[in-house]
Amino acid sequence: GIMGMSCVCTFVVGRTFFLELFALNPYNFIHIYNIWTLISYAYIETNIITAIINGLTWLYLARIITYHRTEKELMKFIIYPNLITGLIVLICTYIFAPFFPTVLEWTYYSSAVPVSTLALLVKQVAPDALFYNIRGYFRIRGAFLHLVYLGMIEVVAIVGGYYHGALYALLCFYIAWVYLRYFSFNEHTGIRGDKNATMEFAALFPHVMRHLTVPVGNIFFTIFIQPIVKRFSAYELRKEVSKPVELLIEKKASSEVKPNYVKTIEESRRVSAIAEIEARMAKSAKETKDAPPEKE
Repeated sequence: GIMGMSCVCTFVVGRTFFLELFALNPYNFIHIYNIWTLISYAYIETNIITAIINGLTWLYLARIITYHRTEKELMKFIIYPNLITGLIVLICTYIFAPFFPTVLEWTYYSSAVPVSTLALLVKQVAPDALFYNIRGYFRIRGAFLHLVYLGMIEVVAIVGGYYHGALYALLCFYIAWVYLRYFSFNEHTGIRGDKNATMEFAALFPHVMRHLTVPVGNIFFTIFIQPIVKRFSAYELRKEVSKPVELLIEKKASSEVKPNYVKTIEESRRVSAIAEIEARMAKSAKETKDAPPEKE
């Protein structure tokens, strides 16, 4: 709906005026103080075809995610990574502006980038889900859906000459992964972050790229992420220690999985495996029953 309204406003008030109000432009941010553009830039679109495609994709992926996560968790994931990415873009722009003055004129906006980060969340909650196209000729697992969207964005940005857009997409994707890996809070299990091997940085890309993704991931983590994670962990520890024992016991009890909570991924896999074994046993028993008796 937001993307559709942005297209309508583009035709009503003009593309230039609309982007000056809602796109992330460092020059306008300095002079007009458009603070809201730190969030709005990620959800506007000026092309009606792109808006329809991205809007339907958002709706489809959000329905899958809300089956495993609450709407509050989904909203946090939609807002926080894009907000942090916008702040980093502004800071880097101000740093490099003295050397490359044209960077102040770059405008950042793309509703397709949050779709790739939303697909990353699908990898976490439903890695074994299968996605088909209309005729069913093409299918892909949820564990690799993010690569499809990110790859399309990078190809379109590079071919179209929007090299800063390609860097912005990679940055937003990396920030979204950091948030899911270390800071996102699961309200049902009471666990912060996701330490599973399937959410490692190298696991986001094909196995043949591990010789590149492993050292790159380690370098970025050591320089940028590790100091933040240590400070955040220390803050969380101090906050927990300062609470009375009664509150800690109450929190531990409330962090247990609720009876009406939708099955976790591991539980779903276990149930699926048991169902498959039972189906095989039933089929084997039926074949044995229908088999002609052996002659003596």
